[in-house]
Amino acid sequence: MKIGWIDTANQIHNSWYRDTAVGLFFQPSGRFYGLIIPSKYKLKIREKLSCFEDSIVIGNLQAYLVYLCCINLNFNLEIGKTFLCSDFQPINAYHKYLQKCFSSHGKMDLFYQIKFVQKPKEIKSEAHPKVKKLYKRRRNPNYTFGASDYEEFIDYFNAQSIKRKGGKG
Repeated sequence: MKIGWIDTANQIHNSWYRDTAVGLFFQPSGRFYGLIIPSKYKLKIREKLSCFEDSIVIGNLQAYLVYLCCINLNFNLEIGKTFLCSDFQPINAYHKYLQKCFSSHGKMDLFYQIKFVQKPKEIKSEAHPKVKKLYKRRRNPNYTFGASDYEEFIDYFNAQSIKRKGGKG
């Protein structure tokens, strides 16, 4: 059975002006899948969705980036569990955003197959060094978030009927 690790370098909210890297690493095979979302798309998303709470936008975007990593895997998934690093807090909200994203895209079978669990604090993420290299461009991304992803994310976000700041829906 494989163990998966999901990690992020430069969390979305750490700096909207810098790219963010998200990666999925599997042991013992050593397979890694990583993506980059350029800052220009992060800023466009932040501007377009400025009438919503930042934490809601960030949670949904983080889940969407993980979802993009997972659906683009091109190998057999026999996973015992996949550790989620606490890149978005609280972790139960992160899990809820992931579940909602996979469900909305009709991929609950994949969600259950990946078996997301919280990474214990005392264990270091096996994906972290690889995601850090990806972020620093010492490793090429498998996927780069682009214009069509931006449009799909906005459509996905707006389909959720999330309340705007101030309680206006």
